[in-house]
Amino acid sequence: MKAASADLIPALPDAPGAYAVVCRLPGATERALGEILLLGVAPALRRRAAALLGGHAGLLAHHEAGGQADFLHVPLDKVEAGLEAALVQEHVHRAGVRPPWNRGVPKTKPSDAAVRLADAILDALNVRPR
Repeated sequence: MKAASADLIPALPDAPGAYAVVCRLPGATERALGEILLLGVAPALRRRAAALLGGHAGLLAHHEAGGQADFLHVPLDKVEAGLEAALVQEHVHRAGVRPPWNRGVPKTKPSDAAVRLADAILDALNVRPR
């Protein structure tokens, strides 16, 4: 698991991975320090981080209110089908809430392998059941 800011985008791998956008500093927002704001998977982490930093409405509003966020990632060999759905569903199971910037629960039913991988990723991100 690694953190990235806009300065570090070139160092991110242009390879598959799972990611979390995490509140580093709430500023004048209603977010909490360490809160996972967004979970996802990407076939190319560098491109996804650049796209998020370049125009994600929630992230832009967070920064405008004085907040800061980290882009944490876990490299993967490949993007498992249903992994994003498993990450969001497992986060809901553990934390009791959906990450606020994940607009809805993906409709894809995750495979058992995706659920196991999501568990391992959330463990690496230190997301514990409440």
